Amino acid sequence: MFSKNNFNDKNFNKELVAAVGNRLQNDNYEDAVKQALLFLTNVFRVKTDSDEDGTKLVEKH
Repeated sequence: MFSKNNFNDKNFNKELVAAVGNRLQNDNYEDAVKQALLFLTNVFRVKTDSDEDGTKLVEKH
């Protein structure tokens, strides 16, 4: 189960931890979710070689 104490680069992607970790430690959950979504959007863009966003990006295979 997730807790702030185990959100580290041993358990999660280190770039994700860098983008989100401090926000979680400071109980800034809204911003943590936003940063996590931005991080994942970038991962999708890199993997699909796309500059799309939203549904168009996720639907690319």
